Amino acid sequence: MNTDPASVDESQPSSYTMIPSVVSRFLLSGEELPKLAVLIAVLSCCVLFAVLGILIAFAVPLADDFCRGSVGWHNAISFANDWYLVWSGRWTSMVIESSLLSLFDLYRSVPFILATLLVLRFLALMFLFRQTLRLSLANAALWSLLMFATWVSVMLGIGETLLWATGAIEYELPLTLAILVLAFLFRSKWIAVIPCIVIACTMQELIGVCIVGICVSMLWMYRRNGKIMRPLAFLTLIALASTAFVVLAPGNSVRASSVPHSSAALAIPISAFRFLIWTLRWAVNPATLGLVLFVSGRRKTTNAFRLFDLIGWPLIVAGLASTLIVLSPVSNTPFRVTNLLCFALILLLVYSSAGLSVDPKYRRGLQIAGLLLLTVGVCTSKNFEDLSSSATKARAYRQAWIERARTHTFERIITPPSYFDAEATPDSSNWYNKCIARYFGISSVSCSSCKPNP
Repeated sequence: MNTDPASVDESQPSSYTMIPSVVSRFLLSGEELPKLAVLIAVLSCCVLFAVLGILIAFAVPLADDFCRGSVGWHNAISFANDWYLVWSGRWTSMVIESSLLSLFDLYRSVPFILATLLVLRFLALMFLFRQTLRLSLANAALWSLLMFATWVSVMLGIGETLLWATGAIEYELPLTLAILVLAFLFRSKWIAVIPCIVIACTMQELIGVCIVGICVSMLWMYRRNGKIMRPLAFLTLIALASTAFVVLAPGNSVRASSVPHSSAALAIPISAFRFLIWTLRWAVNPATLGLVLFVSGRRKTTNAFRLFDLIGWPLIVAGLASTLIVLSPVSNTPFRVTNLLCFALILLLVYSSAGLSVDPKYRRGLQIAGLLLLTVGVCTSKNFEDLSSSATKARAYRQAWIERARTHTFERIITPPSYFDAEATPDSSNWYNKCIARYFGISSVSCSSCKPNP
């Protein structure tokens, strides 16, 4: 049992349920919780992830997956060097993607890569909660499950975020590393945090912005401790230099000049308003509100945890949102990018709720209400509906792609709603068609029944 003073309140009486003792010990780790409400919430989250797991199992390579898969693992570094000069500064992403996707057959490796990234995110969240909030292993697993399910329920464009290999590696892997950075910094693990910072910041510039914000937050928290300030300042410089390496890449300007965009004076206010609406939708979603209620009822404020120490998190969220707003007129920000903001916002709400002071007599009621509200939010979400619908079509969807790979006959394949819709085009000169042709070793690819490239 966790006896740390910052741990959850264990003084509340238990309620009678028919939960088996083995399940109770695993979920609750001996700490009293409203067990029936926990069981209902955990089952709903497990159903959500079971359905998502089905879609991952039947996922197929799409879009850039074929481009990276045709590079060859031995050419990964030279490919990243060329790409740095002509298209993107995300050098480490290019190396990892072209290595992983070239090593094995894409149709076998993509589901494995997606599943691995999902598990790594869950484990990183558990590690973060254990290190920063001193939760027991079982409670850290419970909190991670609830937060992850909330994020999956409210995110936009689940397919391009969790069901597309290149997108998941380029955005989700560095976000997982950023979570580890936060945990390592909080526990002063200076050596362990350096590779996480360098890899994450050179994979994705927006994650680099987040990590710089995390470092600034830690500098604020330990501003009176000179022994900790020095390594933190050094790590902040590493994060800044790594992020600058990506942002200042020559290829970024080439890419920006090739993308048509509207006037920034008009597009930026529209983008800001759109992000504001999305943020409000995420924050008032039943699943998010339920998570906030549960966390606020589960924690008790102690000197070991102060909400004021989290001043950096609002800066991280605001900075990330501002970056997205400025970039959106140029890049027409995709959902896989806005989901980074969504995750940061939910994590901010979790930590803010954990710092609230709640009268002990209301804690149990808040936990029950929160768990039930989260369950309703998860089970009634549009994403859950789309995932369930897509799961019934996933096997046929994958089989159609495998048959296409076998026969090299390109006819339009209907994409289930939760998958990323990235079909070939009628134009054989399109970059996507060229990547497919190069991967299969054929002269050209054209899909006359497919939609033209917008």
